Amino acid sequence: MPTNLSPTLPRLSFGITLFALATSGCEGPPYRNSQRCVDDTTIEACGCLEADGCKCRQSACESGVCVEVGPALATCAVSKEPWPACDASVAKQVLCDGDTIYTCLSGWRLLPTANRCAGVCVAREPQALCAVSPDPWPACDPQVSQEQLCDGDTPYECVDGYRLAGGAGACQAPAQCKTDGVRATCKAAP
Repeated sequence: MPTNLSPTLPRLSFGITLFALATSGCEGPPYRNSQRCVDDTTIEACGCLEADGCKCRQSACESGVCVEVGPALATCAVSKEPWPACDASVAKQVLCDGDTIYTCLSGWRLLPTANRCAGVCVAREPQALCAVSPDPWPACDPQVSQEQLCDGDTPYECVDGYRLAGGAGACQAPAQCKTDGVRATCKAAP
């Protein structure tokens, strides 16, 4: 049975799910699909659905503080002040701090503060990534934004020439890693 290569980019949790609801006749604040800080550690998200009317829900920042990063947009951040390495003019950034990777939103470093890379954190534009090496991987095409390849019987993923750290691991015998030019999967030997 084919097994697809699982995504290897780090999954970052922002401490609160930012969501948008379709508007339908909601008037005035705090509605119209907005988020705001109720206090230093609580976010209130409001939205309207035709079937349910307008509702608000509060969520606590488990650690850190609530910051308003734009009109009607709040999130949990490391501090009330913008983070020095985060560029306030960029809506979303993914950056390195040693061998960890973290996310910035409009200048604020989001919670959780960081996720440790299985390999090394490579600082690059438009976003950092966790790779097996700080240098581009010879088999990965730097002109292809995302590809999947085989290293013997181990499928792996490349992004902009870098082999991503982690992955699904080696295929279980008798399956072999095969690529169709787009995806690398473990397939039973013929």
